Amino acid sequence: MAQLYVEWELQVLPLSREQVLQLARDEGLVLQPSKNNKTGYKGVGQGPSGTHGAWVTSQCGNKSVRVGGGFATAEEAALCYARAQRASRSDYG
Repeated sequence: MAQLYVEWELQVLPLSREQVLQLARDEGLVLQPSKNNKTGYKGVGQGPSGTHGAWVTSQCGNKSVRVGGGFATAEEAALCYARAQRASRSDYG
């Protein structure tokens, strides 16, 4: 009996702005806007390849720590930032 092997590449499509905002609302989070940031969101940066990452300033030593990267949109990275902020508040509060 022959075995059938199927190979495929899993691709995760970026979430739309509306989908990210709905997830944030569902989780009780607010994406923090920033006028001083090209991406429009606090804690979000864009790398040379065009992908976005989220950075949070740690409570120990005030160092920026990357908490997520490789996001296709600034909104996805902003959601990651908001989740990391919530987690850090629960760790220290």
